[in-house]
Amino acid sequence: MTTKKFRRYALFSSLFLATVFATNTAFAEDVANNDQANQPNPSQEQAAPATENQANAGNQAGAQDAQNGNDAAANQEAAVTDPTVTEISKQDNGDGTSTVTSEVTSQDLEKAKEDVSTFNQENKDVVNPAVTLVKGETQEQASVEAAHADNQAQARDIEAALSSQKAKIDQYKTELAKYEESIAQKPELEKKYQEALLKYEEDMKEYKAAKVAYDEYQKLIAQGVDAGRIEKAQGLIYQNEPNASISLEGVSQYLTNEAVAKHHTDGILDQFNTDKYQTDGHYNADEFTDQNPTNGKEDVWFRIQVGQTVTATYTGLENSYYDGKKLSKVIINYRLNSTTNNDNDALVKLFHDPTKTIFIGAQTSKEGRGDKISITIHPIFFDLDGNQVDLSNNKAIMGLSSLNHWITEYGDHVETVEVGDNEYIQIPGSSVQNHNGVAYSEKDNQYKSHGAVFNGDGEDGWDSINDDGTPRSKTAFYGAGAMTYKGQPFTVTAGGNNQFLPTTIWFSANSVVSVPKDPGQAPEKPQPAEDPKKPLAPTTMTVTWHENIVKEVKIPVKPVTPQTTTTVERPKPQPKPQTPTTPIPVKMAEPKPAPVQKQATLPQTGDSNGYGLVAFGAGIVLYATLTLLGSRKMDQNED
Repeated sequence: MTTKKFRRYALFSSLFLATVFATNTAFAEDVANNDQANQPNPSQEQAAPATENQANAGNQAGAQDAQNGNDAAANQEAAVTDPTVTEISKQDNGDGTSTVTSEVTSQDLEKAKEDVSTFNQENKDVVNPAVTLVKGETQEQASVEAAHADNQAQARDIEAALSSQKAKIDQYKTELAKYEESIAQKPELEKKYQEALLKYEEDMKEYKAAKVAYDEYQKLIAQGVDAGRIEKAQGLIYQNEPNASISLEGVSQYLTNEAVAKHHTDGILDQFNTDKYQTDGHYNADEFTDQNPTNGKEDVWFRIQVGQTVTATYTGLENSYYDGKKLSKVIINYRLNSTTNNDNDALVKLFHDPTKTIFIGAQTSKEGRGDKISITIHPIFFDLDGNQVDLSNNKAIMGLSSLNHWITEYGDHVETVEVGDNEYIQIPGSSVQNHNGVAYSEKDNQYKSHGAVFNGDGEDGWDSINDDGTPRSKTAFYGAGAMTYKGQPFTVTAGGNNQFLPTTIWFSANSVVSVPKDPGQAPEKPQPAEDPKKPLAPTTMTVTWHENIVKEVKIPVKPVTPQTTTTVERPKPQPKPQTPTTPIPVKMAEPKPAPVQKQATLPQTGDSNGYGLVAFGAGIVLYATLTLLGSRKMDQNED
C-alpha cells in the first residue's frame, strides 16, 4: 500500500511539475515574443537613442517643473512677455537647496525711463535736465507678480512727474512770452505814460483853476455881492426864444435867399467876406434886394453901413420875464460904428431869436491890425401892457460871453465889450477883466499853447455852445464877463486880423451868465508801467526709482529612470494528497492532427526557441501520462 501511494504521489508530482514547467515555458515564450515585437527595426535604430534621451530629459524637466513652479516654462515665456525675469545670482545653501536671486523688469517702467530722456531732450532749452532720475536702493519683493506691480506703479509715478513738470514748463513759456512782449512794448508804454502824465499835469492845472474859481464864486454867493448877486438878485429871465418873430427897420439891402444858399457852402469866415459879394469892386445887384425875403420866423441877412442904425423888433416872446413879470417884446437898436473893409460896411446875420442876437463881419482890406468892427447894441424890454420895463432896481444881469483873444497867423484878434453906463461884474476865474469900462482878455485865452488856462476850441472848449446858443462847457466862465444892465447901450468890438482875412464876431446879449461850476473829482494821476519781471524757469525735478528682485529657494529633483518590473507568480501551496478513488477507466480518443492553415508569411515570434520549449514541455506531459497509466496497471496486477 505504501508503495502504491508513493507511486501515486510521484506520478502526481511529475504531472504538477510538468504543468508548472509548461506554464513557465509559455510565459517565457510570451515575454520573448513581446521583447522581439518591441525591438526596433533597422530604420529606427538611429533615432531610438535620441528619443530615449528626450524622454528621459522630459521626465526630468517635468519633475523639476513640479518641484520649482515650472521655472523652465516661465523662463521661456519671459523672453517675449512682460515682466522679464533675469537670474543674477545663485547661492548653494549647503543643505541640497540653492537660493536664486532674479531681477524683475517691466516694459512700462523701461518705457517711462525712456520717456524721461525724450522729455529732457525736448525741454533742454528751458531747464537742463528737466527731470533727473535717481536710482534708489534695490528692493526685494515677495514674488514676481509683486515686483511687476511695483514696477508698473513706478512707471505711473514717473509719467505723473513728467506731466507735472510739463505743466510748469508750459506755464513758464506762457509767462516768458508775456514778459518778452512787455519788454518789446516798454518803449511805447513809456511814451504813452509820458503823454498821459503831461495831460494829467494840464488837467490838474485846469482842475485847480476851476476849483479855485468855483470856491470863490460860492463865497460871493454866500456874501450876496458882486458875482454872488447872479444867483440871488437875478430878476431878468431872457435865455431862449425859439418861436420869436423878427421885423426890421432901417435896412435897404437884404441878402436874397438864393445868395444866402449860395454862400452857405463857404466857410464861416468867408460867409462874411464882403469881397465875395462884389464884382470889379461893386456889389452884385442880383444878390441884394430892398425887400425882406424872410417870413419873420427865419434868420435874416443884410448889409449895414458905418453910421447906420437898424432897429429889430422881436415879438412872440414865450420864456422871458423881468422881476417875475412876463415880457411881451424886446426892441434892439444896432448901430455900426466902424468896420475893417474899404467900403465902410459889413454883413449882418440877425437871429430871429433875440437871445442869440447878432453875427457880424467884413473883409479886412487894410494892412495892419488897427481896424475894428464896432457895433453898439441897445436892448429895450416891454411888459404885456406894452410899457417899457424899469430896470432901475439893478436886477437885470446880462452875460457877456465868448470874448475871445487869440494870436495866430490871422492876427491879434481881440473881442471887447464897452459897458458904458452899465455896471461890470467880474466872474471869478475868468480871463476877461474890466479895463476902464472895457471888458476883454488881455492875453490869449483861446489856446493853452499860448498861455491860456483852458482851450477855447474843441467840443469841450470853453467857447463851445449848444444849438440854442447856451454854453456847453463847465469852463465857459473863462471867456465871459457880466454886467448889471441898467437899460443903457453897450458897444461890442472885434479887430486885429491880418489883411484879406475877414473879421467877425458873434455876440449874444441875454441873461445867460457863465459862472464857475463844480469841477468834480480831481483827475487821477497815471502810474508808470511797471518793469516786467522775468519769470523764473522751473527747477530740475528729481524722481527716484529702484530695481526689484525676488529670491527663491530651489530643491533639486533627482532624475527619474524608468524601470520595467516583471512579476513572477509563485505557485500556491498544494493540499496534501488524498487517497485517490479508484479511477474509472477512460478511453482516450485518438488524437487527430490539427488542421494546418497556410500563411503567406509566418509571424516573427521566435520560432526556433519557442518550438523547442513547447516540444520539451509536451514530452514531460506525455511522460507523466504514461507513468500514470503504468501505475494503474501495476495496481491492478497487485490487486
